[in-house]
Amino acid sequence: FRTSHDWRARAKVLRIEETPDLVVVIPHPHDVIVAKLERCDERDREHIRAVLEELPLSPDNLEALLRSSAYERGEIDDPSRVERFRHWAKWLKRLLDGND
Repeated sequence: FRTSHDWRARAKVLRIEETPDLVVVIPHPHDVIVAKLERCDERDREHIRAVLEELPLSPDNLEALLRSSAYERGEIDDPSRVERFRHWAKWLKRLLDGND
C-alpha cells in the first residue's frame, strides 16, 4: 500500500469485541486515491471521481499528500513507476481544478 507517509494517522481502526485479536485498519479515502495514482486505470479513475464527489479534496491537501508519498520521498527506485505516479498526479490536479 503505497500512499502518504502518515496515512495511519488518518486511518480508522476498528476492533470487534467478539474477535479481540482482529483489528481492521481502514485508510482514509484520500490516502487510497494517492495509492491508486501509479496504476490509475479507468476503474481507478472512476473510483477517484466518485470519492471526490463525496469527499472533496483541496489542492493544498493534495499537494501535502503527494509530497509525503513514497514516490516523492525517494522510496521508489524505479524511475518509470515514479513517472507514472507523477503523470497521474498531474491529471488529478487538473481534475481538482475542473480541467479534466
